[in-house]
Amino acid sequence: MPARSMRVVAWSLFALLWLGCATCSLGQLVATRDLTQPPLSGPTSSQLGHYDEDYKIACNGSGGADGVNLGGAAEDHLEFSIVDAKPEAHDAHSRIIVTVRLKNLNVYAPAEIPWEFSPVVPVQIDPRDKTLHYEAVDITVFAKTPKRPSAVDILPGRTNLWAQPGNPAHYLKLKPGEWIELKIPVSVNCDPVHESVCSTYLSGNAVQLTSRWYQRELTHVRKGCVVTDGAFTTRELESAPFDYEYAAPTSETPTTAKPPKSAAAVSPSGHPIGAERSKQ
Repeated sequence: MPARSMRVVAWSLFALLWLGCATCSLGQLVATRDLTQPPLSGPTSSQLGHYDEDYKIACNGSGGADGVNLGGAAEDHLEFSIVDAKPEAHDAHSRIIVTVRLKNLNVYAPAEIPWEFSPVVPVQIDPRDKTLHYEAVDITVFAKTPKRPSAVDILPGRTNLWAQPGNPAHYLKLKPGEWIELKIPVSVNCDPVHESVCSTYLSGNAVQLTSRWYQRELTHVRKGCVVTDGAFTTRELESAPFDYEYAAPTSETPTTAKPPKSAAAVSPSGHPIGAERSKQ
């Protein structure tokens, strides 16, 4: 191959590599949500339509199905992390506001995530199959302490995202390099279940926070008197540990110094002036 042709090929490869690296580095924050309000409940019976009636006529109880259905998420390259944690107020019993980030590290392919913040009505996606579907994401925060490094406690405060499969309005598309951030509230409860975390936290020592993104496709179908509910995992991501420390207030109570007593005025005879007057 002529030298000129080799140089052209080399420059072409260099340009491709440069463009690939540029795509990785040009990522940006595309959406953020503050979810510090009270968490939304799951789908109500009215939203689920005839679910309650289905269970009433179910023969031999209801069936269940579970499993993993990666589908398009099999090629995901998503990174889930905790990027910040702050107390809501300077009080040991106040909530902790945890900021989590989900970033698409895939250089070539976008990733779609559920982006509804209230429950959705399950939908039928195949006209030949009466199965109803919806997607749900659970975002939870865990804590562990140096005293019991193997013990992990779930901190109260769960956040959910929802979507109807096939409804593009219910999803957010993350292009390569893009990410979203969510602010979610959690609490440290001083009860027997959370005693290890609570005592460590209130004494001013660090606890390790981790968060999990658990995404599933949930299904429901009734055939005759047989009712089957399904839950199929589509994504399961866990963040790296994040050290969080509450600055415990000191027990010392500041005191205000009392002003010194003023010296009594005396007469030339050496007696207090008040005493001299009392003798007159």
